[in-house]
Parts: sequence; structure tokens; C-alpha cells
Amino acid sequence: MSARVAGSRSTPRVAALALAAALALTGCSEDEPTDSPAPEKISITITDDEVSPLGERVEVPAGEPFTVEITADRAGEMHVHSNPEQEWAFEEGTTTIEATLDQPGVAEVELHDPDVVVLQLEVR
Repeated sequence: MSARVAGSRSTPRVAALALAAALALTGCSEDEPTDSPAPEKISITITDDEVSPLGERVEVPAGEPFTVEITADRAGEMHVHSNPEQEWAFEEGTTTIEATLDQPGVAEVELHDPDVVVLQLEVR
């Protein structure tokens, strides 16, 4: 019988500790910031026939904006093989593009002068 009495005394303590822990965790989650992180910046440089990066794979979050900064010695256009496809036009000098890709997978970013794959955007 003493085992039952001891068990019944500890049950309210366990319940109280579980409740306190749950309230503490709930309180912590409310204090977390809800701001999304700043968009990732991807830099691309085009000088004469040299392009950097060249075929590099870069992760970007699905449905979240990211920034592409293109510094070029001429105007041009890049094609993003995503769904839907996108075209990034750029001018001589520095062009900043805000982009968002919704479809998970890998989207190649191509330049046609010279004909190269500049980036592989891994959308997660």
C-alpha cells in the first residue's frame, strides 16, 4: 500500500513539472524573432570572355527572395532555366536583381556570350 501512496504523491509533482516545462517552452517560442533572414547575395562578374563564377552550385531557399549582383563590362542577358523560366537583363557596370525561385530542384543560369553555365541554383 505504501508504494501506491508514494506513487500518487509523485504524480502531481510530475504533472506540475511537465506543465512548467511546457509553459517555459511556449514562452521561449514567442520571444523568437519572426523576421526572415536577409536575402543571400550572389555576385557574378563578366569581363571580356571571362565569367565568374563558372558552373558553381549555390543553394537558395524555395519561395524566398535572394539578390544577384552582376558586374559586367557590357550589357547582356542571362537565362534561368527554372519553372517558370526567367531572364535576367543586365547593363554595363553593376546591376542588382532580386529573384525568387519557387520550384525545388536545380536551375541552371546560362549566359550566351560566351556560351557558359554561370550558376546552378539549388532550390531547397
